[in-house]
Amino acid sequence: MRTILAILLLVAFTGCSVMAQERIAINEAGLLTIRTPGKGDMPCSLFAHYDAWVWRGAEQLRRPAENRWSGVIAKREEDGPGSISFVRTVDPVAGGVRVEYEFTRQGEMDLRQGVILAVVFPYPDFRGRQIVFTHGPPADTDRNFRAAARGCTVNLSETEALQIEFGQATRFTTWISEDRSFSLNVRLAPRDFGEKARAGLTFRLVPAIREVRPWVARPQRAPLKLAGVTADRQVVGLYEPVEFTLELSATYENPFDPDQVAVDATVTTPSGRTERVPGFYCQGFEAEYENGEELLSLDGEPTWQVRYTPREVGAYSVAFEARDGSGAAASSPLEFRCVESGAGGFARLSSAQDSAPIYFRLDNGESLFLIGHNVTGYPINVDEVFRRMAAGGENYTRFWMHSDAFGLEWALPVGHYREQRAWQLDRTLESARQHGIYLMLCFDTHQDVQGRNWESNPYNAARGGPCEGVMDIFRSEEAGSLYRKRLRYIIARWGYHPNVLCWEFVNEIEGWAGAEENKELLADWHAEMARFIRENDPFDHPITTSQWTTEGWPELWGLPEMQFVQSHYYANNMWADMAGDVERICRQKLEDYPRKLHLFGEYGIASGAGTRRMDPAGLHLHNGNWAALMAGCASNPVSWWHDSYIHALDLYRVYRGLADFVEGEPLAERAWRLADVHSVAYVRPLKDIFFTDLQFRGSKGSWTAP
Repeated sequence: MRTILAILLLVAFTGCSVMAQERIAINEAGLLTIRTPGKGDMPCSLFAHYDAWVWRGAEQLRRPAENRWSGVIAKREEDGPGSISFVRTVDPVAGGVRVEYEFTRQGEMDLRQGVILAVVFPYPDFRGRQIVFTHGPPADTDRNFRAAARGCTVNLSETEALQIEFGQATRFTTWISEDRSFSLNVRLAPRDFGEKARAGLTFRLVPAIREVRPWVARPQRAPLKLAGVTADRQVVGLYEPVEFTLELSATYENPFDPDQVAVDATVTTPSGRTERVPGFYCQGFEAEYENGEELLSLDGEPTWQVRYTPREVGAYSVAFEARDGSGAAASSPLEFRCVESGAGGFARLSSAQDSAPIYFRLDNGESLFLIGHNVTGYPINVDEVFRRMAAGGENYTRFWMHSDAFGLEWALPVGHYREQRAWQLDRTLESARQHGIYLMLCFDTHQDVQGRNWESNPYNAARGGPCEGVMDIFRSEEAGSLYRKRLRYIIARWGYHPNVLCWEFVNEIEGWAGAEENKELLADWHAEMARFIRENDPFDHPITTSQWTTEGWPELWGLPEMQFVQSHYYANNMWADMAGDVERICRQKLEDYPRKLHLFGEYGIASGAGTRRMDPAGLHLHNGNWAALMAGCASNPVSWWHDSYIHALDLYRVYRGLADFVEGEPLAERAWRLADVHSVAYVRPLKDIFFTDLQFRGSKGSWTAP
């Protein structure tokens, strides 16, 4: 009987393998293709981007052996020598095929994302399908997406699915092309893989996926009940956080909508003041780190939390209230005690002193001169980045809450939030606290309302949002209501954190279509939303916004609700006098807005690629740093180019001298002023002064600029 069973299993296994090999095969041109009966075939091809995002596909495909192919991804001839050759081996496995690659880099080829395998799903056959990853939320085939996982599965029919196993962490991205075909891109080799790299992935045909737990908040229908509240500690250091977890049941469709369900705490301080602190809905996650990727998995059931940071020493009492459509429920007060600590507290603005510049100071009175650079996106290695920043003397950075990083309202119905992105911001802020880094948190950027990003923006009416056009974000009452609810969530989840330096509404408002023609509308909107923050943020963070116009709009910067002004400046001229330009910008801001603090939000010798090539030593960083300090700015000019420049060339060291110079300097108490110098003379006059030409020469035979 066992022998017969073994034979039957062998026959079944062999039949399955033969079917899979027929369906997952290489055509005569060497193209790997997945055949889907009754639908369009799915070709799989290699490609890479290099330098300024030049796209190149695989070519020169040859078949030196039965199961082996070779080819090359080469730069264009006009771009000079450089290529990546590869060998591909294909072998049958149970239910599918195993595809192995070996890559060899030859010459200079600066990859932008690595070597990618694109699996193309033809529309309309696969429109609206879900891709289920081993880690991270599922993705739709009608949206661009990015995920870190070890593999994924997508249903080909009601009964069958395609499974792609990479075996270790890699990056999956999606792209909808101009012809509306959908491409699932699997990164096979990283951008900096050196001379050689190997990768392998397995394609299998498996039974269709029937059910997937969605990574979205689920509705709840239960009688309103606040069963209890627990605190993570009973004794809390001054300016250090305490977290409360509520055992709450309620009825709601969307837990992020405070009109449906809301939690608030009333904190009574030792001096008798009361503070209203909003609570928030929170899903936990587990993280693994592999191959430079973060693999996220859901951890347990969602909870409701309140976060608070005490600013007085003594005994506190906290009462909690929850509301849904049926009414309200309250808890018995909880108590905790706050004791002295070495923490500095929140960032505040110093008092204006005549015409002297204004600086940041901490609650404990220490001056805070900001030194840093923009850490764009969400770096998986955030602990390493912040450690290196702190070692170099930096204490400041800026993050956008945008579609590719911490943005809450993406790939979901408007008004619903991506909890995995919120968890990542939690992690980033905890790392910032450990390394003494203060964050400017920017809520939106113009890139997310342009082109395809506007097509997929949840506020767009085509996606179910309230806005026909971009300016409707600032006109629509429904959009304003949704935005205020998002602000409430941001305040509830991160307002407690002393390392949140300030709130920034938008990155470069001129990038919104119609902004120049609607300055007063935008100014009124900023004033309204700033007042909402001021009324609801018990921790009183400073508020700002930003523009790419260096001088800025008086309609915006003149608002009393904009508590400080900032500058974005790119010279786009490698020979620019960056020290002189920075001094000029600082002087203009001091003259036009003498009662407001001024800092730099972005800065660079170039607004596009090329900074690494033009200034590998970071001279423009050095010159701008010292010019800003001496010209009364509250920060150094913060470079935009983190990954490709500062981190890649280890230019963290450029900031150390500036940090040492201002350490312990009480700028917020005794602001520096320009020295009033009428003349300069030698103590001992020079003798034998002569004049001659100053000559610059490049190296012999060089065609580059000297």
